Amino acid sequence: MAEFNSCSHLLNNIDEATKKYNEIKSSGGSPLNEMLKMQNQLQVNLKEKLGRTIPPDELKTKGELVDFLFDQKRAFDDEFMELIHSIAGSNKSDKEQTSIWKKWKSDYTKLRSEDINEGLTEEEIHEKNMELCDLTHFFLNMVLALGLTEKELFEYYYLKNKENFNRYQNGY
Repeated sequence: MAEFNSCSHLLNNIDEATKKYNEIKSSGGSPLNEMLKMQNQLQVNLKEKLGRTIPPDELKTKGELVDFLFDQKRAFDDEFMELIHSIAGSNKSDKEQTSIWKKWKSDYTKLRSEDINEGLTEEEIHEKNMELCDLTHFFLNMVLALGLTEKELFEYYYLKNKENFNRYQNGY
């Protein structure tokens, strides 16, 4: 049986998260900016506890930045594969989970043709969503490492999204 670090039980405290979200919004704050602060604090705590990580805001050299970004990419890639496997079902065996992307496996076609949540328990659906949140941690670390503010991230995204639409409309 595949081993997942199950997090769906965290939804037992969804009211706490909803309350925090509503507090941020009602005070005119930004949930994304709050997430960036939370992620930075997690990195500071990891440095204090483990001593082998550099929080994004303490990176000083291009070499440190590149090493940090590669670390985030490796972690992102690992979490991405966990997300892909969770789409098959976190309670399935490794063989069954990898059949979702390994074309040479006998269950490949069957598993890929199922509706998105077919055969998944409510807990497995939540696990799938939690894997996306794990990816978000490493993305936010990269945002912090590059020193982007929420406003800059939005502006860059907005402009790049607009450019992508223009490219695709013009046969890119």
